[in-house]
Amino acid sequence: MLKFDKRLVDSWLKTKSESAVRQSLGLSPKQTKAVFSGNYDGFEEYLMWASLSVPSDISAELGGLEESLGLSRVRVALLLGIPWKSYTRFRNRGLADVATANYVRIVANNPKFIKQLKNREI
Repeated sequence: MLKFDKRLVDSWLKTKSESAVRQSLGLSPKQTKAVFSGNYDGFEEYLMWASLSVPSDISAELGGLEESLGLSRVRVALLLGIPWKSYTRFRNRGLADVATANYVRIVANNPKFIKQLKNREI
């Protein structure tokens, strides 16, 4: 279970409308009002997952992979299995969806895995 971070949830809620939160979390109008008034009882885990599921910038990780592997952008995109246009967007500070960002961070933080990918041992 995730440790509840009130500041993270508060900052996420500030960027969302009540209707968006209600729809994305499947809350009733009464529950939504309670959450927006600061009463998170019973919704802590849902709110943490939602607040952590925000697209993020992975340009630094991709640049680090290019540098450590000594490969071009095109080759790193092919190696990771990310479409070239998407890779270019992410490399130019476009936001990546959570799944792609997690994947790239896992790869970037595991040199042994990177070596296996590059050598096609996986």
